[in-house]
Amino acid sequence: MSSLPSELRDQLRTVDIHERDTARLAAIYHRSVARLLTGALAASGHPAGGDLGRRVRRLPPALVRRAYSLPDTPISDTEVPGLLSDLEAAAQPPAPAGVLTHDDGSWAQEGAVRATRALAADDHGAIEVVADPSTVVLESLLKARAALSASWDAAWREHNTLVDCMVFAGGPLRSATNQSTFGAVYISIDEAEDPLRLFEVLLHETGHHSLALRERFTTFLHNAETLSSHPLRKDPRPLRGTLHAAFVLARICRGLARYLAVHPASGPLDREEVVVRLRANRAMLVSVMEGMGEAARWTEDGEALHASLLAVLAEQETAAHEVAEHEVAA
Repeated sequence: MSSLPSELRDQLRTVDIHERDTARLAAIYHRSVARLLTGALAASGHPAGGDLGRRVRRLPPALVRRAYSLPDTPISDTEVPGLLSDLEAAAQPPAPAGVLTHDDGSWAQEGAVRATRALAADDHGAIEVVADPSTVVLESLLKARAALSASWDAAWREHNTLVDCMVFAGGPLRSATNQSTFGAVYISIDEAEDPLRLFEVLLHETGHHSLALRERFTTFLHNAETLSSHPLRKDPRPLRGTLHAAFVLARICRGLARYLAVHPASGPLDREEVVVRLRANRAMLVSVMEGMGEAARWTEDGEALHASLLAVLAEQETAAHEVAEHEVAA
């Protein structure tokens, strides 16, 4: 991290969003992954990929997965043209996040299983990618996206910077991401007809991507593997997961609060349900922060990130208190 410009180091240490800095950090990460591919290409007698790798802006999840699988599966000659073409495409400005409509090489199916396994869900084999989501699901996603872009422009831009595609799947998952397919968000098809649920998913899983990106450059906890529990998970999990829970809850609370501020009367989401979800997420944020504060041993960057999360918590508690006073007065 010492080689990063100071403004990028500052972005690592906060839950706040500075989309230009995030885009720069993401490009650095994706180029580091691309070097795995270009190195393997050069070793197999195809050095032309080196220049492309240095120009990469964002790798698609399938290419991220291929890079991480290199130790087990070396590049074959038949893959080379496709890889060079994919690297060329990855050097272009990233397109807004899309929806998976096909699965070349079954990377998404594998990624969905890996993501579910990481959540300790049972029956991983029951996961099945849905590459042709219904019109109702796509309309629900459209409403969720409209709500986010209108309510919190920075979060909307960050989403489209970090997330390449959304993958709907049936089976024992709600939503998930996985480092091996960075850029993909896996979403339960069973909940996808609810625009508010998808609004939360956009904030939640983009938040995981955002913190995972930060973790590529620094360490926040001296005891990241110490087991801890929090309201989003019944089973004890490493503190790193608890930090992720706090980070995404802070993002969800801010997103829901911003939605209510921008849509005081009506909008694409059910306002009464937004209020209910905001209260529930605020309560979970309080619980997660209390539990983490007792157990966490922070690094210097972790202290700064913790302070940023505490600032969001104070902001949300103040807002909740003001709403309660207004309701009593009414």
